[in-house]
Amino acid sequence: MTTKPFFIKVLTPLHAGSGSDLGVVDLPIQRESHTSFPKIEASSLKGAIRSAFENKAKTDDEKINIHRIFGCDDCEKQFPNPFNKENKDFAGVLGFSDARILFFP
Repeated sequence: MTTKPFFIKVLTPLHAGSGSDLGVVDLPIQRESHTSFPKIEASSLKGAIRSAFENKAKTDDEKINIHRIFGCDDCEKQFPNPFNKENKDFAGVLGFSDARILFFP
């Protein structure tokens, strides 16, 4: 396995919600449990990157390649038999870890 770090520069305010509801208050942001620093969870990061690629994909072949890279849920519904019939759902080849703060302005 090869690990490649990458940096995200946020140009506008970022709010990665934690998914828990506090009632009237908006969703709290995702935070590291031991430092309480804001973070972006790996699943949120992977989903956002996958969505960006899906929005730019123009052909079915490009969309199938995105599913091969990021994994696929219900591929049979989106594309008729793009992969092995016995294995319609599978994990992607990319793994992500949580995005952590490197610099504060």
